[in-house]
Amino acid sequence: MKQKAFTLAELLAIIVIISILLLLIVPGIINRISNSRNEATETENQIIYDAADQYIREKPSEYPPGKSGRYCIPIQSLVDDGKLVAPVADVNTGKDITNLSVMVTIYSTGNTDHELKEGEECEEIAALPMIDFKVEPNGSSWVKQRKVTIIYPSIEGNYEASHRIDNGSWIRDSSADNGGNIELIFTKIGQLEARLKSKNIITSKIDIVNVDSQEPVITKVAMGSWSNGNNNIQITARDDISGLNGLYISTSNTKPTESASGWISISSDPGKSKTFTRNLDLGTYYIWVKDKAGNISSSNTSLEVKDTIKPTCTIADSGTKGDNNWYRGNVALKMTTSDKESGVASYGMNTSNSATYNGTTQMTLTYDSKNVTYYGFVKDRAGNIGTCSKTVKRDTVAPSCSLKTSGTIGNNDWYKSNVTVSFASKTDSTSTVSNYGITTSTSASYNSKNNVTQINDTSNITYYGYVKDEAGNTNRCSTNFKKDSTKPVLSYTLKKADGGAYSSGDLSDQDVVRTLSPTDNLSEIDHTERNTGSGWTLEENLDKYTYTSSNNSSFRTVDKAGNVSDEIKLNIRIEKDPDKNMSAKCNIVCGPNGRNCYVYGQNYGASWQWTFTGAGSGINPWSMYIDYSTEWVTSYCQLYYPTNKNYCGNAEWGSNWILFGRSYARSHITGTACSYKGKCKSCTVY
Repeated sequence: MKQKAFTLAELLAIIVIISILLLLIVPGIINRISNSRNEATETENQIIYDAADQYIREKPSEYPPGKSGRYCIPIQSLVDDGKLVAPVADVNTGKDITNLSVMVTIYSTGNTDHELKEGEECEEIAALPMIDFKVEPNGSSWVKQRKVTIIYPSIEGNYEASHRIDNGSWIRDSSADNGGNIELIFTKIGQLEARLKSKNIITSKIDIVNVDSQEPVITKVAMGSWSNGNNNIQITARDDISGLNGLYISTSNTKPTESASGWISISSDPGKSKTFTRNLDLGTYYIWVKDKAGNISSSNTSLEVKDTIKPTCTIADSGTKGDNNWYRGNVALKMTTSDKESGVASYGMNTSNSATYNGTTQMTLTYDSKNVTYYGFVKDRAGNIGTCSKTVKRDTVAPSCSLKTSGTIGNNDWYKSNVTVSFASKTDSTSTVSNYGITTSTSASYNSKNNVTQINDTSNITYYGYVKDEAGNTNRCSTNFKKDSTKPVLSYTLKKADGGAYSSGDLSDQDVVRTLSPTDNLSEIDHTERNTGSGWTLEENLDKYTYTSSNNSSFRTVDKAGNVSDEIKLNIRIEKDPDKNMSAKCNIVCGPNGRNCYVYGQNYGASWQWTFTGAGSGINPWSMYIDYSTEWVTSYCQLYYPTNKNYCGNAEWGSNWILFGRSYARSHITGTACSYKGKCKSCTVY
């Protein structure tokens, strides 16, 4: 595959970018390398200087301790003495420097100065008189000022004495050109260099250390967090020279002395702000700091440690919980208090909303109530007041209930109609009834029914009412009853004395036997009654009763619930000779008076009717007939039921009558009928 080369423009762009990066990176690298070299040189020189100091200390006879002077210690001597290891070379160039010497200057103050010199140069300088220094106070402790005396030696020649501070301009000390002392006061750290200048120059220098006359400053004082009733205040201060060394906190605004007993030891690095924390109680405080030289901050800084935040309290409740946050037993109330600032000073709890600080933190609700509020009060040490409350409700008593029944009551506590079961009462004295129900189950049911209706008959049924109050307390009430709304049944049988069939209303020629059979499927038969027209009376003859004469009676039966059966009406007719009153009657219906008579659709000159009555057993129509004779007919004619017409004439038949018509009859006509018992009657018309 062909590779695509960079264009000239692209190459130039890359070169520009690399150049910019080099400009940014290389100076930093060079500076770092330079700094590293300097640090390496200083480290190497310090090792050589330390070896020279140790060399001098080990030879007190040659180098008396405490005596000022200038000495040349060859590096080779340090190697020979085992203080250094050959070769000793410049750490940067690698050049051997064993031929050099360490010029050690020891001042009366005990301060030392070191410098690497060529051997001869070092010896020449060491042979010259030395300018010495006296420092008061001497030592490394921090002071507000140091008095430094330059001690110029008296030497021959025309020398000019002068000094300078911190590499500044030289100041002439003409009074000491031929020897003498010059006193200087240092109020800050610095470097003092003195010289005698002529053909040769004699110099000495000393570092004035740990001098600080500048007051420290407090830059910030603020309240911090509270703990255990004290506020952890924050004090930020700084001292740019010696660093902080003491903290003074007082309720008085009088500035403390440097040696006052109330100073608290603290420490900070020079020039760096540092924050200190102290726990203080409520009140107004004045604050100072001092540095290591004893300088005290000039203006007092005040802080009012105060607490403006209310303390808090909470009341917790515990016990056997029911429903809807109701308790079903004693309720324990416990109050906890808290104040993260100045701390709780007093507290209390009661059932009144009036502040009380009785030291009570626990109470118990031992009685039933739908609303009891407990109030808590807490006061902190600053006087801030916090409140809390807890409302609880207690109900340990089960609700009460009772059931009632309504309907038509019969006998013996039996209901004869549908029975409505309802709550007669359901009450709760504290939390009120919240759930209820009516059922026949022994398991609790809260169906929200206030009433139910029993429709079916039953010999014994129990209904239960269930109630539950808002707290969850439950109770059960009950009622039982019996219901029979079905009429009993009364049946009967009628038979003749000989066992033959007999029906009510029939005529019997013998005694009639009656049997009553009352039945009831539930409450059972209580009694049977009879009414013969003068009211209902008890009927005890149920199994068998014989009628010997006619009788009209009504019967009914009553069950123990008071239900009455349908009424039975019996018509007993007994006639041993039922046809004894049987009679026959005959008369002309129409004819001789000129009115036309019609029988069976024919117009006759006359018609007659025979009527038969009084037959207890009834007229047998097949026994009815008529006969007659005329003067032209030697024999008589007869007509039998149900014949209507023959040569003798026309007839119509009824259940107990005969109608006959004939236009020319001139003799007697006889009509005859018989009862079912065979008794016959007749009558004749002429």
